[in-house]
Amino acid sequence: MRCFVGTFAAALGFVAAVGAFHTPYRPEQSRHYDVTKTDSFHPITEKIFDLHYADGSHLHGFNGVDQIWLGDYKCTAPFGVITDCNSPDFNGVDGILGFGLPKAGEEGRELPTPLLFAMTDQENKMSNAKDLTRKFSFFSTDTDAEVQLGGYDPATTVGEMWYTPCLSENDFIVGVTSLKFGHSYDDSKELLNFQDTSDEPFLPSIMDSGTSCLVMPGDTLGGKLSNVPFNDFTNLWEEGKSFWLGVGGREWQGGLSS
Repeated sequence: MRCFVGTFAAALGFVAAVGAFHTPYRPEQSRHYDVTKTDSFHPITEKIFDLHYADGSHLHGFNGVDQIWLGDYKCTAPFGVITDCNSPDFNGVDGILGFGLPKAGEEGRELPTPLLFAMTDQENKMSNAKDLTRKFSFFSTDTDAEVQLGGYDPATTVGEMWYTPCLSENDFIVGVTSLKFGHSYDDSKELLNFQDTSDEPFLPSIMDSGTSCLVMPGDTLGGKLSNVPFNDFTNLWEEGKSFWLGVGGREWQGGLSS
């Protein structure tokens, strides 16, 4: 599912469009936000968002405000009302629960305040979550998911939590030092060949839990790399291979597809 960063998005009057996808978006498969069932909804139609993503997904809509509940927590908060969508990733999806960071500049003025920030806003008199720490965790499988607010519950994890610095105040960006691809770690090939390796080089990368693909450079990034990662990946592509992503001194394995 494509992540609408920083908002709780509800589906209102989706319009189907095929776009670049072979399968169309089918609005009849989703439960839509029904303004006739609430007396507290307030549309802010002058605030329009128009989002485009690397896989061709497009979301268009306006802002709204209503009462939102997450477990025992409730608040009055803004959210994005999607009126146009073209991605089959949203077939059967009722909305998007986004826990991103507030955006800067023009984009930040167009998008609603991220839900966790709206809930913990000390000026939000309609929230009972003002003392909640601005941290969250989520767990998911193909059929179930859980969101933990305020941090994480150690009883639900194995081992110690590992942390790495965030490089931006507006996105969950971390420094990626390596991206390998192969049948095993030992025979994998490095896709990020840095031109200068003397100063622990890295590439800033957005860790987007909602993205449907791994986006890698399609050029040398102005000479920072001595190769074109996507070209090398294309030449090395083969069923059964995996990725190994290096972040913060550790490497994480991920399959070619989920």
